[in-house]
Amino acid sequence: MGHVHATTPHPAGVPVHAVAATPPHPGSAGSAQARKNKYNFSAYVIDGPENQHFRRAGSKMTTRWPEILEYYRMLLDEEKWLSSAMCWTAVEGGQSLTEIAVRVSGRPELEGPRDIHELPHGEKLTVSAGLVPPAVVLFEAGGFLGSHPPVLKRLSTDSDVYSVFWDIDGNNYLSRASQGRLLTRLDVTEPEEWPDGCEEAWPELRRLHQADEDDWQATALAVVELSTGRRLTREWLRKPHHFFQATWPLTYENATPPPSRATGGFGTPAGLMESVIADFEFGDFLVVHEALASLRAGSYASEELMMRIRLELVQVMTADFYAHDEGEMEDNPRWRRMQAALALSMAVEEPGIRPPGFGVFNHAELAYGDQWAQVKERLGLP
Repeated sequence: MGHVHATTPHPAGVPVHAVAATPPHPGSAGSAQARKNKYNFSAYVIDGPENQHFRRAGSKMTTRWPEILEYYRMLLDEEKWLSSAMCWTAVEGGQSLTEIAVRVSGRPELEGPRDIHELPHGEKLTVSAGLVPPAVVLFEAGGFLGSHPPVLKRLSTDSDVYSVFWDIDGNNYLSRASQGRLLTRLDVTEPEEWPDGCEEAWPELRRLHQADEDDWQATALAVVELSTGRRLTREWLRKPHHFFQATWPLTYENATPPPSRATGGFGTPAGLMESVIADFEFGDFLVVHEALASLRAGSYASEELMMRIRLELVQVMTADFYAHDEGEMEDNPRWRRMQAALALSMAVEEPGIRPPGFGVFNHAELAYGDQWAQVKERLGLP
């Protein structure tokens, strides 16, 4: 099933680690612990600096595809929060962290080091950065800048850049850029829609056809490792790193606010909020009544209130959805309730914070499904 292309909210925080033993994959060492011992990272160590726990493997990479893929299966199994929303980018060009920060955010401002789980969250987008000579690697928990075409072009001015991105709705991009040109930007889950010749230009993509479709996240990460030799390890994720922040829209772009934002004052989003609160039983959440009161008073939610909405509503609904496996998303009431929470959070958020394209009414449509036409008519929406 194809995925709707959406941009989900930048989370208020990274979900807490949920590490659990799971049944071994076919052909594995027999248990999660055995696999952990098998992939003890020593196979990818090179001489020189510690390299922030990213490893360059060498010529044997192509013969080790099963091990690389199994490694990322294990990483996603043990660091479950990764499968929700993330972006990982490798910049192979020898730039400094400051230069990379300028290319992404437009400003030479580095902060930290700070643990990924302690990064600031709010209106600005946050990117962790690590120097892995001669490369720089970027990690965004819940972010997307490394997949944004203008950013990829700027990063690749004199470099080769590889990026993996996915969000909470399953939307994803596997990207490659070089010498200021975006060469490839694909949906991993829709290989039938890939342009002709992409696998000839990027041979590692052929590996995607050798993996189970349920392993698309692990496969995408494995393709980047196969292409660059850079491995995303749990040690790197657990160490403090420098970081920088970017304001959306990016300062060097002529970006516009999301077109889906209601333009006729605050009445339309307030009416939709009232419908969502009633239809999806959000009335017990105090924060939604505060948000609705803010809209009725003619103002968007403050940064503090947005933080509470994400923590007290969106993340609760998201965790509830991922804790239960109930078949196709469109038929899953927990998935619909998560979409309703996303719609509500975006209805009260100041315009211009997140990328154009996917907004409050899109999430509302996903939440209501076949009933959306009736809801629009009732609310007087176009």
